[in-house]
Amino acid sequence: MIESGLYSKGRFIVIYPVQNNNYDAAVNAYRTHLISDDPTLSGFQSVTHKACLDSLRAIGEEETASALYGPYLDFSRVEKAIFG
Repeated sequence: MIESGLYSKGRFIVIYPVQNNNYDAAVNAYRTHLISDDPTLSGFQSVTHKACLDSLRAIGEEETASALYGPYLDFSRVEKAIFG
């Protein structure tokens, strides 16, 4: 989007589950393609789901954090299906 002229700068953020063992390889591949030589022009950042939700709660966005918790971090339905 920067190269097309739609924006003058940008940041690519990956939000990932901390238990994802394949995360490092994927993030390193993305990072090499998305970071420009000029860090003020574009950037790349990775953060865990938990850290993202904790940040939302810290700025008073409890409703947003709660809405995102269910689909990404609430494994109770999966555990119930597996373990009964």
